[in-house]
Formats: sequence, C-alpha cells, structure tokens
Amino acid sequence: MSNALRNYGDRMQSARILVCDEEYGLRQLLRALLTNAGYVVDEAENAQACFAQVALSEYALVLLDVALMGTDGVTVVQSLRALGYMMPVVALTAMSHPQTIIAMLDAGADDYVIKPFDSGELLARIRAVLRRQAFNNPVIVAGGGDIVVNLHTQEVLVGTRSIALTPTEYALLATLARHVGKVVSHAELLAAVWGDESSHDHEYLKVYMWHLRRKLEPDAGRKSKYVINEWGVGYRLSS
Repeated sequence: MSNALRNYGDRMQSARILVCDEEYGLRQLLRALLTNAGYVVDEAENAQACFAQVALSEYALVLLDVALMGTDGVTVVQSLRALGYMMPVVALTAMSHPQTIIAMLDAGADDYVIKPFDSGELLARIRAVLRRQAFNNPVIVAGGGDIVVNLHTQEVLVGTRSIALTPTEYALLATLARHVGKVVSHAELLAAVWGDESSHDHEYLKVYMWHLRRKLEPDAGRKSKYVINEWGVGYRLSS
C-alpha cells in the first residue's frame, strides 16, 4: 500500500465522532468505548451544543440521542441536513416504536441503535456506516499510488503530505483525477473550471497548471511525473 493511501486509511481509523446525548454518564461510557476503538470523540449535551460543535469541527459521524431535552432528534437531523451537513447520523433511542425509527430515518439519519445497546453491535454499525460513507465519497488514487484525492472532503495527499491548494488549483486537479490516466484537453479543462467562454485561453491555463505541478512536486524541476503535459493536446494525471 502506498504511503498516501496508508496515511488516508489511518485518518479514517481515527475518525472524529460527535456524541450528542443529555445523559452525562452515557456520554462518558460512549467516549471510553469509542476512544478505545481508535476514534476521536467530542461531546454535546443538547441540540444547541451539537450545532456549535459541527460548525467548528469536521465530523465523520454523529451519534445522536432521539429524545434531547427541549427538542427532538428528528428536528436536529432535519436542521443539520438543511444547513448542508451531510455527515452520517446514527440515532440512539430508548424507544422501539417503529414510527419513531421511521421518522428519524426519513429525516436523514443513516442508522439507529436501541438503548440499552450492545457495545459490539454499536461499533459494528458505526463501522458499517463509515464504510458506506467512504464508498459514496470517491477517493481517487493516482501517481503510482503517491497521490490521493478525496472528491468529497477535497483533501489532497502526496505521500504523507497534505497539500494546500487554491480552489482553482483543486478544481483542475479534481477534473484530471476524474479522468485519471487519460488526457484531458485544454478546452475541456478550461470549460470545466472557468466555463465555456474561456475554452480557448490556453496561456491562462498554463500558468495555473504550473503552480499546481509545483505544489504536487516541489523538487521536480522542469518535468513532472504526476501531471503530464501532452504538448498541443492537454494534460494527464498519471495513474
């Protein structure tokens, strides 16, 4: 396995989870359980704290109590989705009535666990949800395994380095990544990033591609092994 892919896998293993439950003792139990399983854990005791936390940190998953004081889990999930937060939500509920579970799933929850729960089952459900999330969020490996592009989080790794790209540089790399190993023409790249009206401005493209290549390979000199310039045609991200 490449360093880039191994590093990305390590990050998934230490995914950050938000536990939102008004019961302090249960939060502490879940913190211990999840920390021992390799996750990073934050806590929220109510809906307001939950919204404040997700605004500050990027979470791989939220464990959400259905019966929060002053509101309910259905409303919290609906609000998270309306605000554009698409991280998976696993509902914790002491109520086994089908209508409660259906309401949570319809609101946008990804799974549920009924209290009292078995620790092994809860961890298994979390792993399953995170696997589905990873499957639905394409991660493209290129450059002979050296480059990882996560099209969902917009994270770019080269080996063990996390690369900071401008929005334009990332848009160019993402376009190449979606066609990894194939030549993308100048006109296609310009249209994808700047719109059809810019499809003939090849010199403009050349400047941005130069900066992108220098960030991916700061010591490559004049020739890049990752972003290949196919003269007169376009660019190709090596597979």
